[in-house]
Amino acid sequence: EKEKLIQISMHTNNKSQCRLSVSDNGVGLPPELDIENIEQKSLGLQLVNLLSEQLEGELQINQENGTSFCLVFPVS
Repeated sequence: EKEKLIQISMHTNNKSQCRLSVSDNGVGLPPELDIENIEQKSLGLQLVNLLSEQLEGELQINQENGTSFCLVFPVS
């Protein structure tokens, strides 16, 4: 059985931006899930999108080798 791993990182860069990354090595999101369609999303995905909007950030989702979410947003 594969060891389960969750990684969380957060750092700022010289462009006054913060990068928050959360990833795991699990089975990933279901292939039939339409990430662009809010009505189909789980509550967790809805919350991630709302957080991204509130922070005026850009959300990237990678579904290779588990799932990773990367949110880049401005800091003042």
